[in-house]
Amino acid sequence: MRLATRHPDRFVRAYHRFWDWFSRHEEAFFAILRQKDSADVHEDFFDKMSARLDEIKTDCYYFLAGMSDEHTAELIFSAEGNIVNFVFIEELVACAPALEGWKFIALKPAMDMEEFHIEMQGHVFNKDNLSFYADRDEKYPAETNIVVLHDGLNKKNAPAITKGAGIFLACCLGELAFAAGIDHFEVAGKPRRSQRASPIGELGAFLARRQEEGAREQAPEEVIPEEDQQSVSLLEWAPQNGNPVLAAVNTTLLGIKNRASYPWIAVLYIDYPASTADNGMPDKEASDRMFQIEDDLQGRVREDKTCLYIGRATGNGEKQLFFACADFRGISKLLYQIQDEYSDILPIEYDVYKDRYWKTFQKFTRGKT
Repeated sequence: MRLATRHPDRFVRAYHRFWDWFSRHEEAFFAILRQKDSADVHEDFFDKMSARLDEIKTDCYYFLAGMSDEHTAELIFSAEGNIVNFVFIEELVACAPALEGWKFIALKPAMDMEEFHIEMQGHVFNKDNLSFYADRDEKYPAETNIVVLHDGLNKKNAPAITKGAGIFLACCLGELAFAAGIDHFEVAGKPRRSQRASPIGELGAFLARRQEEGAREQAPEEVIPEEDQQSVSLLEWAPQNGNPVLAAVNTTLLGIKNRASYPWIAVLYIDYPASTADNGMPDKEASDRMFQIEDDLQGRVREDKTCLYIGRATGNGEKQLFFACADFRGISKLLYQIQDEYSDILPIEYDVYKDRYWKTFQKFTRGKT
């Protein structure tokens, strides 16, 4: 991962500060977990750990802890499925020291589905009452779309059943496999059309086969033209509110054939003051500030061919910067750094998600939202 290395990495320093602190207290923490006193665990371990982890990145680190056997304490760090935080979990654990009696794990590992079950809001989720089938879309055949069946689902309990099934799968498949291996996930009460359901226990093997198939079917590596050989098009359209949206998109990159090599889409959102007199467009001061952010961000990814800058769209008080990436880790960290460094100038948010077919960019090829 080469993104976000131009600027000093404060995270690496923060990881080491955390582990230095943990190492000084690990004997006490081990004793607390071994005693299994819930009051002591929360006050003297969980609360202290949470406060220290928030110093690295707020609302990022969740964790589970316990004794895996009489002599080994296990500490699992989780992002609770929020994929933009996976990189911070993995990096933290990668910096962990080798401490006798401790096992540190990045992201929730897969659990034995034969033994595992959960109960939520009066609903049970286990291998016996869940099944699945792949909902193949002929228009987008490389996507892995999974429909999980739970015969107790109805309109009233659908949110609870969907949440419970998602938690069950994340635990049984593992946090990373669930988030990165499935493009779309939904829960239904019965199959559509003539779909044949399979036992939920076979889902892990099915996803592994899909990953192997995708690797075999992926087009040969494509040479990306140099920046001075790429073309940019200017577009304008008016959404329903009538204010214009102006976009500048790299039509050369939109035309590459091997989009599957860049299946992760990242979007940076910058909010700016928009007035009716300006038709929702930024004034010069806001525009200059946003170009400063855009230039900095482009400069950090320009030399890395694993992340492509697709373009921008501006209108109605928001500027969006679009990227297509080979992986979600580097861009997640980079966009957070940009947000952290520039949030005192303008409000910034970001998102990273899988989109193998670049459906996000269809609005540019159609010239409308």
